Amino acid sequence: MNRGKLTPSLVGGLLLVMLGSWILYSTLVRQRVPGAQYRQQRGTIDVFDAQGVFWSEADQLWMLAVEPQAGVGAADESDPRIGAGAEAEAPIVAVWHAERRQWVVPQRDPETGVWIPSEEPASREGPRPARVWQLQRGASAAQAGEPNVQFCWSQTIGLWIAALLTLCVFSFLYRDNLFYKLAESLVVGVSAAYLMAVGFWTMIVPNLIGKLWPGFVARHVIPEHREPPQAIYYVVLILSLMLLWRLSPRGGWIARWPLAFVIGITAGFRLIAHLEADFAIQIQATILPLIVRENGTFHLGFSLRNAAIVFSVFACLTYFFFSIEHTGVVGRMARLGIWVLMITFGAGFAYTVMGRITLLTQRLEFLLGDWLRLIG
Repeated sequence: MNRGKLTPSLVGGLLLVMLGSWILYSTLVRQRVPGAQYRQQRGTIDVFDAQGVFWSEADQLWMLAVEPQAGVGAADESDPRIGAGAEAEAPIVAVWHAERRQWVVPQRDPETGVWIPSEEPASREGPRPARVWQLQRGASAAQAGEPNVQFCWSQTIGLWIAALLTLCVFSFLYRDNLFYKLAESLVVGVSAAYLMAVGFWTMIVPNLIGKLWPGFVARHVIPEHREPPQAIYYVVLILSLMLLWRLSPRGGWIARWPLAFVIGITAGFRLIAHLEADFAIQIQATILPLIVRENGTFHLGFSLRNAAIVFSVFACLTYFFFSIEHTGVVGRMARLGIWVLMITFGAGFAYTVMGRITLLTQRLEFLLGDWLRLIG
């Protein structure tokens, strides 16, 4: 055994010792946990679910309205308690002051004309918010100790898990091992679950359930959801349920109808998109003037560029034209077309490699910056 050469196992062990030493030094001496994450409280969003309380999009306020009593005429529009959108039918008696967290008398903004909360408490006490949503945003480690900035355990644990899984993936550079297989399985499983969750909350909830039962979605899921119910989406619901029939041991043929509908609609949309992006636009980009004039003056650089593009496209098309034998001038044009194709493929491959190198540098920046705080 040549002792002058360090084995990969020894190099890995030294790296682990250095990593552990830095983590202990940062935690005990610098009093900063590597990868510590913080969040800042920015405010709250009040959600009401009571009779007579509605949200005004124009004024961005919760408003309290009362039904007009029998025998009493419509309210006067000059009354400052009357809100927009309900002048004659439901007088606005108060608006919700988010900062003071109480109902106050509304007043007009002289500049914009919208209703704003005043400082005068309302004469009628309205209902309290059914739910309170907290607004938070991420904060940097330098903001630790500031008001409303708190240490976030969940995000810190998540960052540590991401860092350790990144090291597990990098361990494949040594050889295939159990840690790499664990990270690979987790990536596949978590990615599938994440896409399913995102699809449910961004597609099914707002675009299906929100169209059928908007009140339920506004009360329990998306407070700002304000859309009337649309019965046409029951057709979408029925097709979705038919598609799930594929999981049944019997009646699997029922799923063919919505599947055919989805494939047909998708093919139609994709065909139009490809015709516009990959066919018509490329042809339009190839039809270039060979002689370019700018402000009445001949421009040599642009003229040579356009001529090279047109000639290269013509050479590539000649290579794929098999009705004539590739000999003589046609053969030389076809060989030139091969060179153009190889240059194009090489540039595309180099672009892909550069993208992968960018991903690698991002992971290294994550490990050295966000996790260990060695850079940045």
